[in-house]
Order: sequence, then structure tokens, then C-alpha cells
Amino acid sequence: ESSLASFVFVDSIFFGIFYIFFMSSGCDFSNDPWCYALLEATSCLREQNSQRADASLAYLGVLESRLCAISEEENTGDGWASIPRTLPPNWGMFSSKYCEDPSIAVSEALVENIIDDVDDAGDFPTIGLMDCRRLLIRVLTSQSEVYSMKASQLVQGQKDWTEGANHYQQAVQKIHEGLDVADTEISKWWTMMETAGSIDTLSAHQKDLLMKDADIVAVALESMTVRRDRMLSLAKREEAQLLRTLRPHYESRDEVKHRMGENRWRNNPNPKRDYAQLRVEYEQRLKDIQRAMERLQQLDPTVALQKAMNLQKELANGVRTEDAGNTEGEGTASNDQRRYNGERPPPELWINRVPLEQYPDATDYGWTFTGSWEVTEFFEKNFPYGTVKLDWYFTTGTVKTSLDHPTKGKTQLFGKKCSPDLYDKVLKNPRIHTGDRYHRKRTKK
Repeated sequence: ESSLASFVFVDSIFFGIFYIFFMSSGCDFSNDPWCYALLEATSCLREQNSQRADASLAYLGVLESRLCAISEEENTGDGWASIPRTLPPNWGMFSSKYCEDPSIAVSEALVENIIDDVDDAGDFPTIGLMDCRRLLIRVLTSQSEVYSMKASQLVQGQKDWTEGANHYQQAVQKIHEGLDVADTEISKWWTMMETAGSIDTLSAHQKDLLMKDADIVAVALESMTVRRDRMLSLAKREEAQLLRTLRPHYESRDEVKHRMGENRWRNNPNPKRDYAQLRVEYEQRLKDIQRAMERLQQLDPTVALQKAMNLQKELANGVRTEDAGNTEGEGTASNDQRRYNGERPPPELWINRVPLEQYPDATDYGWTFTGSWEVTEFFEKNFPYGTVKLDWYFTTGTVKTSLDHPTKGKTQLFGKKCSPDLYDKVLKNPRIHTGDRYHRKRTKK
């Protein structure tokens, strides 16, 4: 299949994402400047223009930071449920400044605080349709798509497999963050329904919105899966081609070495290095491709895709399943192998870990390391109330704990981008964050 066919297929998925992002959400761009800003900032995806990807990623990072700041400024119990009262930075102005000086563009956009209008009572109005949490899901999935697109073009156009794998890793990280945000809201909704015992009109509307959020993440994961498969296929072809190219080099070298003899070969005063240098270049390219293939195989988005699809299915059927929201899929042999493989993450993933001095290894708190998968490490520790499992997303500082309660059954506790102080408290006492986080009740066994 041609590269053009590959891009056409991926593009069709991307347009599906934007249909879900905006049209199916009933979003009017003129009424929601944040959605319109997202549409403008991701034009590089529709145009498949990797040269504008860096500016897009920088702008999306600003939007993510601004949404976090807005949610923290709200005095309500859940700031993420609030609708932004300020306008996002202007994409056109940002991209122009970014071309001149990226650091200035980002720093100015982070402090920019434009309020659209003030109502008669002197209060700042809400100016959009989507709350901060739903916007954040769209920002994170957009970041994932841009990273994934750039990864594809790095390996197809520039043959830079190392950077291609790095960008795909960033795409995986962002889509996991988006999936965690969606899962958080869906689990909170289920807990509310279990408490209320019935679904009213407002709850039904919230359910529809949650299904659309899950759709967004699922379609983005489908796109990522396609891109990964294409990159792996291309890597295998290039690996085979390089091996064919290197074979005569090795055969010629061995023949000359045999003819000259071991001593003369090693002590040749005037060696010809032309073929040797070319061979070194080929060998380095081969190593880069093989390392990238190994990383891409590790960064498999299919488990996350299954989780997103399970969340959709739960909401559509109105029935919760035992493991629908579980990223690592407890209860299956393959995922038990990941949790208990005893392997630490490879260096190329570990290098993106949050600072070790601020987030010490869980073993320092008496937890037992059991295994890892992608950018997640798994630990366990026995407490008086049961064995607690800990999932540590080491690139984002996110903690997830689950335990078998002696009377309440299986319970999951989630933390999102813990501060160093909260991380310390959670690892000392996993129950510390049940008050300000949510918990997912599961079926008693």
C-alpha cells in the first residue's frame, strides 16, 4: 500500500475525531471560543503539515495550563465542572509570535487573561458551552493526535526513527491522560447513579455528554493504532532492506580479511575506510530502526482502546462491568503478566520520569515493585484493611490505587497529577485521598 493511501486512511479517522469533537456535541463555534481555538490550532492535522506541529503543540500546552489554572481559581467544590470565563489566547497572534520567538509567545499566552464581557451585576459571565474538564479531554486528545502525526512524518519523510518513537511515546502519554480524565468523570457519574438509584433528565443528559467524551478518546486511539501499525510496517521493510544492503559488505569484508590474514588485517598501515564508514552508517540506521521498533511494540494502544470502548459500552447498556474502566485489565492472563513481569521501564521511557527527588520510588515507602507496562509501574503493599495495588504513571505524576476492602468489596481510588506533597501522603496512607478524589465501587466478591 502506498504512503498516500496510508495518509488518506488516517485523515479519514482524524475528520471523524473532529466530527465527534464539535458537531455531535452541538457546539456552535461562534458561542464557544475555546472550541474554535482548538479547531484553529489543529489545522496542521487537517493539512498534514508537520512544520506547524511545534506551534500547535506549544499552543495546546498553553490551553492545558490555562484550563488547570481556571479550575483552581473557582471557589466551587469542583472547579473542573466550571465553564471558562476568560477567552483563550488568539491562535493567529500566538502562531505569528511563535515563529519569531517561541519562548516569548508561550510566556505571554500563559499570563494573557482576556475577559469577554461583564454582566449587569458585575460578575464575569461564562462565555462558552463546555466546562473545563470536557475541554481538557479535547486538548489532550488533540495533543496526542499532533504528536502521532509528527511521529509518522518524522519516520516517513526524514527517516528519523529515534525522534519518531519519542513523539509517539508523547502521543501515548497524552491519550492516557485524556482517557484517565474521561474515566474519572464516568466513574463519578456511576457512583452518583448508584447512590440516587435512578436516572433523571439531568443525569441522562450528563450520560450523553460522557458517551461523547469516551467517543473522542476511542476514535483518537483508533487513529493512533493505525499510525503505529503503519510505522511498524515501514520499519520492518526498512530493516529488511538494510540487512540486504549490509550482507555484501560483510561478505566482502570477510573475504578480504581471509585473503590478507588476521595479522595483516589488524595491522594494515594504509587501510581503506570508504566501505567501512558506509557500513557504519548503515549499521547505525539499522540500530535506530530496531530500537524504534522495540519501543513502538511496547507502546501498544490497543489495551487503552479496549478500555475506552468498554466505557462506551457500559454507558450505552446502562450496566457496569467488573473491569470496564481498568487500564491494565485485571483478571486477564496477559495483563497479569504485565503487572507481575518484574521488569522496570526501559531507559528511553524512564528518562521522561517526573523528578526522583520530588517523587521517590514507591519502594522507599515500603511498597513492593511487581512490574511495568509502557509508562506505568505497578506496586503492592499489605495494610490492615487489605492488599493495596498502586499504579504509578511516572511521566505525569499520576497515582491510582485499588484495594479489597473487608466489608465494602473491591474499591479503586484515583489521583490526578499529584503534587509531591500529596504523592508522599498517598504512598504513606492510600486512603488519604478518598475525601477529595472519587472512588469506583465494584461488585463484591
